[in-house]
Amino acid sequence: MAAASSPAAARAAAPEASADRSTSGGARYLSKIEARGDPGYAATSVMLGQSALCLALDRDLLPDRAGVLTPATAMGAALADRLRSAGHTLATQRIFQ
Repeated sequence: MAAASSPAAARAAAPEASADRSTSGGARYLSKIEARGDPGYAATSVMLGQSALCLALDRDLLPDRAGVLTPATAMGAALADRLRSAGHTLATQRIFQ
């Protein structure tokens, strides 16, 4: 099987993840993230590396919180900026019905 036609090559060519969620008030949003490379290896390792760099080097940009936090709560815009600089695309749009 040629590399270009393998499942891994297809994921690496156009990796994308999306989530459709509702708020407690009933508003619906669609969030997407796109990144270069296989989502199980290349894209994840970039996210982990950028998260570590954000925690180590961007402390002054992080919210003053403690405890068990999600990456979005702990690092928010600082991590999003790092991921965009590393080639990831992050997008959110409200879904109107």
